[in-house]
Amino acid sequence: MLFKDMKSSLKQIVSDLKNSNFHISEHALERMSERGLASIDIIGLIEGEGLDNPVWNNQHESWNFSGQGFTDSIFTIACIYETDGTLIVTVFWR
Repeated sequence: MLFKDMKSSLKQIVSDLKNSNFHISEHALERMSERGLASIDIIGLIEGEGLDNPVWNNQHESWNFSGQGFTDSIFTIACIYETDGTLIVTVFWR
């Protein structure tokens, strides 16, 4: 992690997500396919209330954001900050 504290990384990740400065990892793309999720669902999560209650995942050192996007069920995106923007590492059903 490039930031000295989690709050700074969270602020940058939220800003990146809101400004479409993010990338989706190959792993996340594979999980999206397996779980029937599309990029538009991630956009829906970001534009909805998905960024309102972030949860720090200590084990994977990622910020998790959960919401519905354009689905009927809640799913989560796990994000980390990298030098070229935020990386969505994986997605999973909550």
